[in-house]
Amino acid sequence: MSESPCVVLLCADLMMTSAVSNDAARNGLKFRNVAAPMQLNDCTDNDLIIIDLASPGLNIQQAATVLNDHLRRSAIVYGPHVHHDRFEEAREAGFERLMARGRFNMEVSQIINDFAAK
Repeated sequence: MSESPCVVLLCADLMMTSAVSNDAARNGLKFRNVAAPMQLNDCTDNDLIIIDLASPGLNIQQAATVLNDHLRRSAIVYGPHVHHDRFEEAREAGFERLMARGRFNMEVSQIINDFAAK
């Protein structure tokens, strides 16, 4: 992947993909939607990684193994607030920015705006 900042979304939800893509475009950022953790292997420290825990077949441990420490700590992982076990798996895999889906939906535009401003 190039050195210019990109918003990389691992998500199968078309509505969320559209929303994140539009927010990235409004901020002049590249956008890439991926379907599997192995597609995260070419991300750079310039990228914003967003992972939907509800993605079908997602292995969060596999996602953790392809991301460096910086990207694991800075990635945003979100999902239904009732999926406590999935959040715990993500935390154990080294992800630190965990959000309930409702909170993520409310804050996604601001998150991308803040990322673009850096």
